[in-house]
Amino acid sequence: MGTKRIGLARTQALIENLKRELALGEGTSLVGAKKVVKESSNAAPLTLTAEDSGCIVSMTGTAHTVTLPAPTAGACFTIVAASAANHKVFTAGTNVFQGQNLHSGGGTTVAIVDLRAKGKLTLSGGVIGDLFDIWCDGTNWYVHALTDAAVTPGTF
Repeated sequence: MGTKRIGLARTQALIENLKRELALGEGTSLVGAKKVVKESSNAAPLTLTAEDSGCIVSMTGTAHTVTLPAPTAGACFTIVAASAANHKVFTAGTNVFQGQNLHSGGGTTVAIVDLRAKGKLTLSGGVIGDLFDIWCDGTNWYVHALTDAAVTPGTF
């Protein structure tokens, strides 16, 4: 055949232009891969898009709202309170959450709040570290909220 050599830059360009998924085998690791952190402050409500899927949202400042995109299968978000405020997480339109809130009320006893069929979640007594872990199956948003005080669920 010949001994045609291709440089590293050309090989990288060819790989980057592939129009298909790469099947990574067992033991493959992605060095340096990091999640994107989107900061949401009280300057304006943050509306996420399906392309933001996989990001971590850091809620800072005073109480404000993060709105999820329309339900998209496989979309997922981790939303964390980075300030002690009563932040809010809303679904888009009339879409709803399914899930629960585990909270300690500042003590050692854990209680559960039902978040099923709700579209608005508000931290009540929000503290740094309150967490919403959210993913979507294309129809519903599933949420597990780990908070200090109970989340106040609401409907549209």
